[in-house]
Amino acid sequence: MFQETFLFHVFKKLEQGFGAVIELGKLTQTPTPHIDSVYACVKLLAKTLGEEKGKLKIEKLI
Repeated sequence: MFQETFLFHVFKKLEQGFGAVIELGKLTQTPTPHIDSVYACVKLLAKTLGEEKGKLKIEKLI
């Protein structure tokens, strides 16, 4: 439960940060293609994890 809530907040903060940078880019007519791509990936990952009630697991490589 804690992990799901924490992950939700992390994705929300990332979404807000990327959204702010993208909006500033639009206001100043500065293209942000890389940030747009990363934002789309983060948004899709958050949506998929939420819909599928999935988890994100990070493991160390040995």
